[in-house]
Amino acid sequence: AWYKVKFDGLKCIDQVKWLWGFSVPAGSPVLTWSCDASGCGKCTGYSSCSAGKWTVVVSAEGVTTDGLPAPSGCAYGNTVTLQSSSTFWVHEIAFTGKDIIVPCAEQKRELAATNERLKVQRKKL
Repeated sequence: AWYKVKFDGLKCIDQVKWLWGFSVPAGSPVLTWSCDASGCGKCTGYSSCSAGKWTVVVSAEGVTTDGLPAPSGCAYGNTVTLQSSSTFWVHEIAFTGKDIIVPCAEQKRELAATNERLKVQRKKL
Protein backbone atom coordinates (compact mmCIF):
# COMPACT_ATOMS: atom_id res chain seq x y z
CA ALA A 1 0.00 0.00 0.00
CA TRP A 2 1.16 3.56 -0.57
CA TYR A 3 0.11 7.17 -0.02
CA LYS A 4 1.57 9.78 -2.38
CA VAL A 5 1.71 13.57 -2.05
CA LYS A 6 2.79 15.67 -5.02
CA PHE A 7 3.84 19.31 -4.56
CA ASP A 8 3.52 22.11 -7.13
CA GLY A 9 7.27 22.73 -7.18
CA LEU A 10 10.59 21.29 -6.13
CA LYS A 11 11.15 21.11 -2.37
CA CYS A 12 14.01 20.41 0.01
CA ILE A 13 12.25 18.00 2.42
CA ASP A 14 14.02 17.57 5.74
CA GLN A 15 11.35 15.79 7.78
CA VAL A 16 8.12 13.82 7.35
CA LYS A 17 5.73 13.31 10.27
CA TRP A 18 2.83 10.89 10.21
CA LEU A 19 0.28 11.75 12.90
CA TRP A 20 -2.10 9.09 14.20
CA GLY A 21 -5.14 10.98 15.51
CA PHE A 22 -6.95 7.86 16.74
CA SER A 23 -4.22 6.38 18.94
CA VAL A 24 -2.54 9.38 20.58
CA PRO A 25 -3.56 12.88 21.64
CA ALA A 26 -4.43 15.00 18.60
CA GLY A 27 -1.38 16.55 16.99
CA SER A 28 1.16 14.20 18.57
CA PRO A 29 3.72 12.88 16.08
CA VAL A 30 4.05 9.13 16.06
CA LEU A 31 6.30 8.35 13.13
CA THR A 32 9.06 10.75 12.09
CA TRP A 33 11.49 10.40 9.19
CA SER A 34 14.51 12.67 8.93
CA CYS A 35 15.64 13.10 5.32
CA ASP A 36 19.00 13.94 3.78
CA ALA A 37 20.73 13.51 0.42
CA SER A 38 20.79 9.71 0.85
CA GLY A 39 17.05 9.42 1.57
CA CYS A 40 14.74 9.34 4.57
CA GLY A 41 15.95 6.23 6.44
CA LYS A 42 13.91 4.48 9.12
CA CYS A 43 11.27 6.26 11.14
CA THR A 44 11.43 6.97 14.87
CA GLY A 45 8.68 7.28 17.45
CA TYR A 46 7.01 3.88 17.31
CA SER A 47 8.10 0.33 18.08
CA SER A 48 7.50 -0.93 14.51
CA CYS A 49 9.92 1.64 13.08
CA SER A 50 12.94 -0.54 13.81
CA ALA A 51 11.47 -3.31 11.63
CA GLY A 52 11.32 -0.97 8.63
CA LYS A 53 7.58 -1.61 8.17
CA TRP A 54 7.05 1.83 6.60
CA THR A 55 9.27 3.73 4.21
CA VAL A 56 9.25 7.27 2.91
CA VAL A 57 10.64 8.07 -0.54
CA VAL A 58 11.22 11.63 -1.76
CA SER A 59 11.49 11.81 -5.56
CA ALA A 60 11.58 14.33 -8.38
CA GLU A 61 8.84 13.40 -10.87
CA GLY A 62 8.74 15.31 -14.15
CA VAL A 63 11.38 17.80 -12.96
CA THR A 64 15.15 17.77 -12.83
CA THR A 65 17.54 18.51 -10.00
CA ASP A 66 20.48 18.82 -12.43
CA GLY A 67 22.53 21.94 -11.81
CA LEU A 68 21.42 22.30 -8.19
CA PRO A 69 23.96 22.16 -5.39
CA ALA A 70 24.02 18.91 -3.45
CA PRO A 71 21.25 18.90 -0.85
CA SER A 72 22.35 19.61 2.70
CA GLY A 73 20.22 18.06 5.45
CA CYS A 74 17.29 17.37 3.12
CA ALA A 75 16.13 15.41 0.07
CA TYR A 76 15.17 17.18 -3.17
CA GLY A 77 11.85 16.27 -4.74
CA ASN A 78 8.31 17.25 -5.61
CA THR A 79 6.77 13.93 -4.56
CA VAL A 80 6.72 12.13 -1.21
CA THR A 81 5.50 8.53 -1.03
CA LEU A 82 4.73 6.68 2.20
CA GLN A 83 4.92 2.92 1.55
CA SER A 84 4.12 -0.23 3.51
CA SER A 85 3.70 -3.92 2.82
CA SER A 86 0.35 -3.82 4.62
CA THR A 87 -2.77 -1.63 4.66
CA PHE A 88 -2.58 1.65 6.58
CA TRP A 89 -4.60 4.83 7.09
CA VAL A 90 -3.36 8.38 6.92
CA HIS A 91 -5.20 10.78 9.21
CA GLU A 92 -2.61 13.55 9.07
CA ILE A 93 0.81 13.86 7.48
CA ALA A 94 3.16 16.83 7.66
CA PHE A 95 6.30 17.84 5.79
CA THR A 96 9.00 20.32 6.76
CA GLY A 97 11.56 21.86 4.48
CA LYS A 98 11.77 24.71 2.02
CA ASP A 99 11.03 25.63 -1.57
CA ILE A 100 13.79 25.25 -4.15
CA ILE A 101 14.05 27.96 -6.77
CA VAL A 102 15.23 26.37 -10.01
CA PRO A 103 16.66 28.93 -12.44
CA CYS A 104 15.28 28.77 -15.95
CA ALA A 105 17.60 27.57 -18.71
CA GLU A 106 17.70 31.10 -20.19
CA GLN A 107 18.74 32.57 -16.85
CA LYS A 108 21.45 29.92 -16.47
CA ARG A 109 22.89 30.81 -19.88
CA GLU A 110 22.82 34.54 -19.05
CA LEU A 111 24.58 33.92 -15.73
CA ALA A 112 27.22 31.74 -17.40
CA ALA A 113 27.85 34.43 -20.05
CA THR A 114 28.14 37.13 -17.36
CA ASN A 115 30.59 34.99 -15.39
CA GLU A 116 32.73 34.53 -18.51
CA ARG A 117 32.75 38.30 -19.16
CA LEU A 118 33.79 38.93 -15.55
CA LYS A 119 36.64 36.40 -15.84
CA VAL A 120 37.94 38.21 -18.96
CA GLN A 121 37.69 41.58 -17.23
CA ARG A 122 39.56 40.29 -14.16
CA LYS A 123 42.36 38.99 -16.39
CA LYS A 124 42.77 42.47 -17.93
CA LEU A 125 43.15 44.02 -14.48
